[in-house]
Amino acid sequence: MNGWLGSHLGTLPRALAVDGKWILDKALSLCLSEHETGAPVAIGFAEQTSKTDENKREGEQTVALELYEQTELEGATITGDALNNNKPQAHAITKAGGNYFLQLKNENRHAFKAAKRTAEQATPFLPTHKSPTLNTVASTSEP
Repeated sequence: MNGWLGSHLGTLPRALAVDGKWILDKALSLCLSEHETGAPVAIGFAEQTSKTDENKREGEQTVALELYEQTELEGATITGDALNNNKPQAHAITKAGGNYFLQLKNENRHAFKAAKRTAEQATPFLPTHKSPTLNTVASTSEP
């Protein structure tokens, strides 16, 4: 995957990574960054609060929704960890004209089971077989 991405650098649609980080265990920042350069495109901060998993979840999700509204996402693909994989996030991204590729963990039972069933039936990204086509004369569509 890395080789393929590297060989297509500059030709792929815009990709932005969303991720949150605590600053001195007191302030939660969230950044949308360009995949190719790592340059920040948008930065937001959650209300100052103590560092807990619940505060990170709530703060990061709230700020992400704000950033999606304020940032040009048309045609962009947003990537993020499982913390950002929920219906409000997906809806906000697609409403802004973007696509998403968000990590999925077993904690999200229903979505994880549905994805697992899909993956067991066929690989979702790289098909392993081609559909049969008729042999045709090169200059016409006749068999």
